[in-house]
Amino acid sequence: MEYTHLSQINIKENLNSRIYGVFVADEVEVRPQKNGGNYINLTMRDKDVKINAKKFGASEEDAQTLVSGKVYCAAIDVKPYKDEPSCVIYNFEEIDEDPRDFVNVADGMEHAYQIISKSLESIKGSIYYSIVAHLLIDNWSKFTQWTAANSMHHDMIGGLFVHTAEVVEQSEVMGKYWQERYGESFINMPLLIAGALIHDIGKLKELDVNLTTGSTQYSTQASLETHISIGISMIDIEAYKQGFGLAADGKSDEQLKSEVEALSLLRHLVLSHHGKKEFGSPISPNTPEAYILSQADLMSAEMYRFNKTLNQMDAGTSNAVWLSGNMVNTYKDSGKMNSK
Repeated sequence: MEYTHLSQINIKENLNSRIYGVFVADEVEVRPQKNGGNYINLTMRDKDVKINAKKFGASEEDAQTLVSGKVYCAAIDVKPYKDEPSCVIYNFEEIDEDPRDFVNVADGMEHAYQIISKSLESIKGSIYYSIVAHLLIDNWSKFTQWTAANSMHHDMIGGLFVHTAEVVEQSEVMGKYWQERYGESFINMPLLIAGALIHDIGKLKELDVNLTTGSTQYSTQASLETHISIGISMIDIEAYKQGFGLAADGKSDEQLKSEVEALSLLRHLVLSHHGKKEFGSPISPNTPEAYILSQADLMSAEMYRFNKTLNQMDAGTSNAVWLSGNMVNTYKDSGKMNSK
């Protein structure tokens, strides 16, 4: 029999069939069966593919062998269950493959690096540079590897980095457009770029990411705060370290007032970047820079969702799913011939 990576198998086309798949095990948990004994519940991962599976009648040896972060080949029965296939694992065996080869890494990492580096350089000399530069540089390893979410958008290694670059790039385009329309003083470009660069910095603490499997879970801190409030705390702590917005010898009243206003404006961009209170922002965007950032953030997330959904659809079909309590419909027109 030939084993195939799960990302190369169309699960839905194999309903009521047995497939032989290779995957990384993740979120492995031993649970009791109703009729006695135990079963193993797990997520089988390979690139974009994340499939729940179960191993019924699991022995103690099975529980010790099947663990998160390792690669396995297995016989898998695919059965219909409600709207999603149900996968049941039978024989399985650990194999010697690098689990990092099964992790989905965001496309466009090099482009993202160029955008973020260029944008950070563009605000050098502005009142915002020192705070933003320290937040990014001090967290650079996580910032370049973290996911942006556990399912909603950019949920792959490097996803936060690419999402941030998309938001920065779109913010700059929109900001310059409205500067040309209403004058350069209409948009504070350094403020807009600074806010775009760190709008999701709090996700570095809101999310726990397993860089081996690509699995993303909400952290313990996320049970008490969102990435928005965490991000504000990170900004405030960095500002305090630098004495930014604090009275000090040799600092004029005018400089102090300027720093306090600049800090408030930067905080406002992060606080309002979800656009609406019902979307998780404690305040709505009340400046043109904040509004542009909220739209760029939404655009990046929605275009990611459209692209991911369309790539799994045939031309001329539609897809409907419940997302955050709403029915979201996607149609792929017959002109998009690059289906799948």
